[in-house]
Amino acid sequence: MTSATLDQTISTSYKKNISGANLISTSIAWCTAQEDSRLLWVGLGLTIHGCIITPLTVLTILITGSGLGLLGIAIAIVAMTAVLVVNLAALPTKITIPVFALSLVADIALIIAAII
Repeated sequence: MTSATLDQTISTSYKKNISGANLISTSIAWCTAQEDSRLLWVGLGLTIHGCIITPLTVLTILITGSGLGLLGIAIAIVAMTAVLVVNLAALPTKITIPVFALSLVADIALIIAAII
């Protein structure tokens, strides 16, 4: 009976390519880490946006009498509704925090556009 010897070499070194973290992946990782404080973010989103930012935006549009009119008010209400929907749907913080941030940016852009 003949026997065959099989010689295999297995590499035991592990190399991990670490690419530079970009802003989006870093912010999504931070938002995911905020899952323990989800109730805080729900409260901040609804309180800050619903009670301060949206009324301020609508008031600014109405006082300045800008050409935005009902379109600007509609955009402000849609931005606030987006925050309300993602919070009531109990979505994870990696979704609710960016939606909150984008709606704040939209409202700030509306305020700037109304003033200009």
